Amino acid sequence: MDRIRISVRNLVEFILRSGDIDNRRGAMADKEAMQIGSRLHRKIQGQMGADYRAEVSLKAEIDCTSYVISVEGRADGIFTEDGKSWIDEIKGTGRDVNKLEEAIAVHLAQAKCYAYIYACQQELAHIGVQMTYVHLETEEVRRIRKEFSFPELEEWFAALIEEYKKWASFQVEWKKVRQASIAGVVFPYPYREGQKDLAAAVYRTIAREKKLFIQAPTGVGKTIATVFPAVKAVGEGLGDKIFYLTAKTITRTVAQEAFSLLKAQGLQYKVLTLTAKEKICLCGEPDCNPEKCPYAQGHFDRVNDAVYELLTGWGKPDAGEQAERGKQKPEEPECGPEIPEGMRMPAEHGTEKTEEPACGPEIPEGVRTPAERPEEQEISGLRDSYTRENLIAHAKKWQVCPFEMSLDLSLWVDAVICDYNYVFDPQARLKRFFADGGRGDYIFLIDEAHNLVERGREMYSAALYKEDFLEMKRLLAPVSRKAARALDKCNKYMLEWKRDCEGYSLCSDIAVFALALLNVSTQLETLLEDGDSPLNRYQTQPESVYGAGTHRQQRSARGAQAHRQPEDGSYAQEYLPGMQPEELPQAPETGAELRKKVLEFYFQVRSFLAIYEELDESYEIYTEHEADGRFKLKLFCIDTAGKIGECLDRGRAAVFFSATLLPIRYYMDLLSGTQEDYAIYAHSPFDLKKKKVLVGTDVSSRYTRRGPEEYQKIAAYIHCAVEARAGNYLVFFPSYKMLEDIRAVFEAAYTDVRVIAQNPRMTEEEREEFLACFSENNTQTLAGFCVLGGIFGEGIDLKRKKLIGAVIVGTGLPQICNEREILKQYYDRRSMDGFAHAYQYPGMNKVMQSAGRVIRTDEDTGVILLLDERFCRRQYLDIFPREWADYETCSLRTAPEKLKYFWKSLEGEEKLWTL
Repeated sequence: MDRIRISVRNLVEFILRSGDIDNRRGAMADKEAMQIGSRLHRKIQGQMGADYRAEVSLKAEIDCTSYVISVEGRADGIFTEDGKSWIDEIKGTGRDVNKLEEAIAVHLAQAKCYAYIYACQQELAHIGVQMTYVHLETEEVRRIRKEFSFPELEEWFAALIEEYKKWASFQVEWKKVRQASIAGVVFPYPYREGQKDLAAAVYRTIAREKKLFIQAPTGVGKTIATVFPAVKAVGEGLGDKIFYLTAKTITRTVAQEAFSLLKAQGLQYKVLTLTAKEKICLCGEPDCNPEKCPYAQGHFDRVNDAVYELLTGWGKPDAGEQAERGKQKPEEPECGPEIPEGMRMPAEHGTEKTEEPACGPEIPEGVRTPAERPEEQEISGLRDSYTRENLIAHAKKWQVCPFEMSLDLSLWVDAVICDYNYVFDPQARLKRFFADGGRGDYIFLIDEAHNLVERGREMYSAALYKEDFLEMKRLLAPVSRKAARALDKCNKYMLEWKRDCEGYSLCSDIAVFALALLNVSTQLETLLEDGDSPLNRYQTQPESVYGAGTHRQQRSARGAQAHRQPEDGSYAQEYLPGMQPEELPQAPETGAELRKKVLEFYFQVRSFLAIYEELDESYEIYTEHEADGRFKLKLFCIDTAGKIGECLDRGRAAVFFSATLLPIRYYMDLLSGTQEDYAIYAHSPFDLKKKKVLVGTDVSSRYTRRGPEEYQKIAAYIHCAVEARAGNYLVFFPSYKMLEDIRAVFEAAYTDVRVIAQNPRMTEEEREEFLACFSENNTQTLAGFCVLGGIFGEGIDLKRKKLIGAVIVGTGLPQICNEREILKQYYDRRSMDGFAHAYQYPGMNKVMQSAGRVIRTDEDTGVILLLDERFCRRQYLDIFPREWADYETCSLRTAPEKLKYFWKSLEGEEKLWTL
């Protein structure tokens, strides 16, 4: 019998929610407050005496004939007083607990669920509920009690479950349809060389609940080779939901196409693509409150019905189509290939033979292509695909927020295609799946995984600037004395660090500052919550929060009347004594403008505090004078393995794949850190004879060599490459400065080549125009000058004659900066290669990504010219992908002949292919 598991918290939050989306309410911080307040939970529980039982697991199972609903959770505490049992629910909050006259409805509902379950188990006629609210900073406690009879709780709980049943029934019935459809799905193309083994490795990794790292050269077809076995694994009960994670929009599109290929065979699979709030907002700029957004008003009253219609009514096949599909008999799958024992990659690829994993479960796959199944080709690949366009249309129909609706929809779909941050970012992850530390049957497919290292460091790091504290102090001094004082205290700590800092400085402990910062967070939250606060009171008025009139008039009138105290005395605000004129606000702020600035700063503070709670040996804390004069305090996460590993442990298995996951041990250490993971190097299906890799040994991009003479040599190399055969080329430089310097030299010396160049402020339209220049019909040779690691170094797809070569100037080393040096020293202290971790590996990844623009299909031909003598050093050659094993060295004197020989030999091969 199917079992639907749901936590008490998720149940009540889903069924009982109502009203508006309102970012002005403090509830936005409640979930974070609960995490920060875990210490206070334990403290309060420890003070309650010997009869108090903490963290009591409770579960109720409801038999629904064809399935069982299992409602599970942990009561914070259960105790007996005067012969009566009480359920204690503890909530940490930044609010003034004395202003809480009654329990928050959703909190009380949680406690009532626990009360019902416990009363049912213990056969109690009556039971009490105690809501314990504790202030996160002052630790002040307020308890609110309420008593219930068992029949009262029983009736209430039954109504709650009855409302949830339609969702549970949908889930059970849809799963049957989905699983039946998976059985008949086969790999949609004839397997390329190595592709079947790759798909088999993915399947076995999921079956064994492991992690797999795949170095997959361009052309392997890694997207479909990971999606297909993941879907098959779901069909065998080895997982339930696929998260396809990526950093770029283009790869999300490729993932959608992969699922559509399988749907064309009759696969019934609900696939959701999540779009960032800023890109899907119907109001242009997100301002999520009912006064500014009509879709926020009453959103929670309608969103459940909107989601249910999406799931049950969108794109439903007609009766004739269903009948036709029912006649089709699924083909018996072939047994998948046996894979020898061991799949781990040696520390240095290419020096040892890669072991393969032991044979596991048979792979339930077929062999027919869609062309051999014409009766299924007409089934739409778009059914049950939820993309930005149809989500927006549906949101408009139901007058709800499309972003929030899509997050709710994610609970019910079979696959979610999204950015990394929805799984890994502690501030943005899908709390519906990952907030409570639980584990689900999730399969993580992580595309372009090389990007996750730096993205991970960004997600798990946080920074604050001294200047922002001073600005907030100036802005809030007329509004809240408490807030201004709290900000001033933090500002003084940072001023002290600033005076002691030369360039940058490592910090050993900032506990006192963090405590003061918690007070800032509390004061800001109070201002944002309070309906009488100027931040909210004047939000719809055009006047300044300081009063009408000019800035000078305001300053002269404030003491007398511009900032009157309300009759109820809810806030009696004055400027801080001793504030200097230059510390006062520099210009009038409307309520809306002020509130926006305060809210942004509040989120920064909250993020910093959340990261501070996670500090461990993988972090460095440092202060720094930035080039623009601002002073920064940063919590810098260097080793991301632990944080990313915690996220992945909430699922069943994870597959990391990229065309540039080298050296693979570097990525395994930073993205997982465990020795039990698997790794494979997928074989390239392309003919190596169609590509030529040359390394120029008499040229360098090192700073000490940069100058007119070296630039002329580099320009000559570029012309040598493009002169060997007319066509379209990309030329990559380590910086915009070097790009412009060499461009000037090149255009002055060579007029037979059309040059276009990337600039640092290109609009989307300008990017498209740049790429449109790479046409197969160009009559003049084109050289596109770009920057390594930029927008044209990854994710663009110029096939066949649209691109026939890439010239890469330099090894791509990141510019020397304080943060890179901190990173280098971190690894050096651990007897690891600090230079490689901070500079060499990130630089070579950019080089390989740029080179990967050349050969995209088996019809492509091209040259890759690496211009820097350092490429011939052993530490760089060890990172070369296997597809570069036939590289040759050259000089400016020998390069022309080698390039001409390559193109000439290729012409001979092309004649043979034509014959």
